[in-house]
Amino acid sequence: MQCQFCNGLCIKAGKQKDGTQKLYCKACKKYQQKVYQYQACKESIVKLIPSLMCESVSIRGIARILKIATSTVQRKIILIASKIKKPPIPMNIEVVEMDELRTYIGNKANQYWVAYALCSKTKKILDFIVGKRSKIMLEACVKIYFWRY
Repeated sequence: MQCQFCNGLCIKAGKQKDGTQKLYCKACKKYQQKVYQYQACKESIVKLIPSLMCESVSIRGIARILKIATSTVQRKIILIASKIKKPPIPMNIEVVEMDELRTYIGNKANQYWVAYALCSKTKKILDFIVGKRSKIMLEACVKIYFWRY
C-alpha cells in the first residue's frame, strides 16, 4: 500500500485493538491503516451538515445518515454557528418589527427565547438575540427594539 502522507511504501506492522491491519511507512515513519472508521474528519461529510440542517433533519437523523456520532454533529453545528457574523444594521429604516419565540432544549423546563428585529419592507432580519428569559435578555431585547432612537 502507498503511504497517504508521503506516497512511500508501507509494510505490515501488526494489528489495532479492533483487529484492523496496521501499516508502517519506512520513509516518513508514520503508522496508518487502510480503512478508517471515523468519517467526521472528511470535508465532504462536514459540508453536508448545514444543508441537512436547512432541510429540517434532526441531529440524530444527521448522525444516522452520515454515520457519525450525535455529539460530533452537535460540535460541528456549534463550530459553524460560531462563525456566523451579524450584518451591520442600516440606519435609514423607518419601520422595524420585533418578535420573539420560545423553544426548549432537552425538556420543557430548559426554555430558551429568540428575540429578533426585522425590516417591514425587505423582511430581512436586522438583529437577534438568543438566551434564557431573564432581566439581561429583556434589556437586550429593548436595545434591539429601540436601536434606532
